[in-house]
Amino acid sequence: MKLVERITSNPFIFAFFMLVALVLGGVLIGAFILVFGMGAPGILAGLTSLYIMRQQIKAKIKQGEKITMFDKTAQAGLIALIFLLALISLTPWFTRQPLKSKTAQCSSTERP
Repeated sequence: MKLVERITSNPFIFAFFMLVALVLGGVLIGAFILVFGMGAPGILAGLTSLYIMRQQIKAKIKQGEKITMFDKTAQAGLIALIFLLALISLTPWFTRQPLKSKTAQCSSTERP
């Protein structure tokens, strides 16, 4: 905690770490989009929803309430949807055809 207090007390160090965190976050999201394509926002939203759902379940347990079957089913369904969206997003990586050079496609008498 002392380290956090020292970082947040100095505005220049705090600004530097915030900049580093934003750049690293952008790089991670960019890599995620590069791999999963247009499915990346949906996967990130699903993971965020799953995190929130788990926090709500933990809060219910702390309050002494029972976890209902609906909570478990909703969590399992969300995990299944995230998994299916990831598979759909990765499909182009599995079906991609190797690129052929233009000279290999032409016959010996044609120019590329």
